[in-house]
Amino acid sequence: MDKEYFFKTDQLAIWRPLGTLTTQMIYDFINFLNDASKQQNPHFSRFIDLSQISGISVNFQDLYPIASVRKTYHSASLKEKVKMAFLVNNPLSYGMARMYQMLNDAPHIEISIYSNIENISEFLEVDIALIRP
Repeated sequence: MDKEYFFKTDQLAIWRPLGTLTTQMIYDFINFLNDASKQQNPHFSRFIDLSQISGISVNFQDLYPIASVRKTYHSASLKEKVKMAFLVNNPLSYGMARMYQMLNDAPHIEISIYSNIENISEFLEVDIALIRP
């Protein structure tokens, strides 16, 4: 894989971070999403695969302002509901995804967290081949 974030189709953005997840990595992905939203319809699904990270260097004080800004962005920029799915494989990645989900409770984005890719395929309504590594 050349990039850790990319579009699989024009309706599906995927992020597969590697190594230790940092606040800067999250901001880089947000910038990618924001740039894409300026160039195309912003109503695309987001798939964040946290199954390959080795650690998380993000805490509540880091995540709160990110979620707050994203919630404001979603309310201002989205007219239709979009879906975001997290793939997690341990309690630490689940906890961080769940914290983001709780902080970003907004009407224009539906966030779900799963431990298997089959459920993500169903939730995002995409062929599982599109989201397999």
